Amino acid sequence: MKKRDICLRAKMDIAKEDMSRFPITTTDEFVGLFESHIRRALDDETEPDLAFLSIVLGYLESRLTLTESSDVNSSNADSTLGSPGRRSPNNQQKNGDASAYEEHEGDGDSDFPTLEFEVVEALYLKFSILVKSVIDRTTTENTTRSGTATRFLCKKVSDLLWNRLYPHYHKDKAHIQSLFSFLTGRQLDCFGLAIVVIAACQILKYSDVHLGMSEDHAWAIHGDKIIEMTEITWHGKGTEDRRGWSLKKTDTEKSWMYLSGNGIMCTRMMEIASMVVAINPSIDAHTDSGTLCVVQHKLLRLMMEIGALEKYPLGLSLLAEFDNSEELHKRSVKSVEKYYDGGHVLPYSLQGQFYSRNGKHKEAISCWANASQVLTRYNYTREDEEVYREIMDIAKEYIPFCIKSDPSICEDRECFLDLIRFYDGICLWEEDSSTPVLHSWWAKYFTHTLGRFPAEVRSTFKIDVSDDEDESGCSNSSTQNVKHSLRNDDSTINDSSDATNTISTLGVRSSKMKGLENLLVGSKKFNAHAVSLQLTAQSQVHLSRKRPGSGPETTTEYSGRIKKPKKFFE
Repeated sequence: MKKRDICLRAKMDIAKEDMSRFPITTTDEFVGLFESHIRRALDDETEPDLAFLSIVLGYLESRLTLTESSDVNSSNADSTLGSPGRRSPNNQQKNGDASAYEEHEGDGDSDFPTLEFEVVEALYLKFSILVKSVIDRTTTENTTRSGTATRFLCKKVSDLLWNRLYPHYHKDKAHIQSLFSFLTGRQLDCFGLAIVVIAACQILKYSDVHLGMSEDHAWAIHGDKIIEMTEITWHGKGTEDRRGWSLKKTDTEKSWMYLSGNGIMCTRMMEIASMVVAINPSIDAHTDSGTLCVVQHKLLRLMMEIGALEKYPLGLSLLAEFDNSEELHKRSVKSVEKYYDGGHVLPYSLQGQFYSRNGKHKEAISCWANASQVLTRYNYTREDEEVYREIMDIAKEYIPFCIKSDPSICEDRECFLDLIRFYDGICLWEEDSSTPVLHSWWAKYFTHTLGRFPAEVRSTFKIDVSDDEDESGCSNSSTQNVKHSLRNDDSTINDSSDATNTISTLGVRSSKMKGLENLLVGSKKFNAHAVSLQLTAQSQVHLSRKRPGSGPETTTEYSGRIKKPKKFFE
């Protein structure tokens, strides 16, 4: 296809209604462009243009955040992972109060830049020419007989973009998650590459190619029945050679990075929602763009109105942070339980942070225990650094803050049990894993937290002396009673939890916590040194019984104390 023909067709791809809305000079005009584009697609039953919307979003974000002062510190601003699976709403709303941004609602246009259509058009044409001049959809290696994309096509598009990225840059810095950043700076983060690949496939008229997401990764879903899943981006460091692989080859049965089959299968509207969630308002490590926050907030409300957040728990959590809404946090958790078998960690964690900020510290600890219990479904690997850091922050910062803010927590047996559940979940996450989790750092906060509870609280529990045949915890009725439900509205421990003096077992399921039961509840004095040694003992834990659904019996080695894992996302 000649370059001139490609240019003409690309111009025709941008709707006249969208062209007429430029130049854009206010927040309402920007949101109006999105709303008009999306509702027109819904009414006409056509697809929204991902490339166009990604360019416009990146254009605005660049103008509002990438100043001379912020460019130096952009890698230090919280980029977390560009993935919408992991963008923490707390970084958007540091004070946890929607009023912090409402002040920008009235005068939010004072620093709004002028967005010119000529810039958007030139970048759109550049991208169309790049994709259509290299990829030929008429070949059988790219397209199936039914007209759907092949795995080879997904790999070829990913390679095309990957090979044009600038070779030396910090791939997790801020503001490189859009098509705009690719076309103007040849930089993309993990999520950015994934969404640009999907946009390129859409330009090539592959309507079957959609975005798949976990809480920290993204891939392509395609095929006749949209069931094939292909790696199209990297994760962490040094894994770019996976691009083009089937997820059946890279996904493991108990991998948090892929959520064990409970990942999000996006529609086109959910893909737009993911781009909105991925917006990063950070100007530097301490300052956010108020105008960009207002835009993001309004766009999230729009996405919720059209139903694009119903099956997108992290999108609901982010909107809940903007609105300071308990109800939206509950909806996020219910979305996880209804559509993803309760297999997502972050909605529970973020719900706990919401409760903590609003003074409901006991409810916060219960939510964090629920988050930890979700991790028991998975085995820890070095690629799980994001959720590791999340859980580590809870143990290091959030839980101590709750106890300091509300000392009555240490008199509450339900809170004691929730903390036991929190650490028991971490121990179970470690079991059967190739990489240890717990070390001396964890022991410090474990003993500091649980040591605050007096003997009067700890003595209301007894050591579980049940037969080892029930070691897995599946058929142990006592464990089943004590195990806390992941339902958001369930705040009970067991059927008799309202009786303060009830003696019950801790119901721990991990080998390490079973070994600590006597030290935790069997003596009046809390022996922190002995607990620390037991938790980080340089010994092998031989599991005589396999964990539920963990496959064949295995022997897991704990190599003792290890250095704190390096964080990939700093």
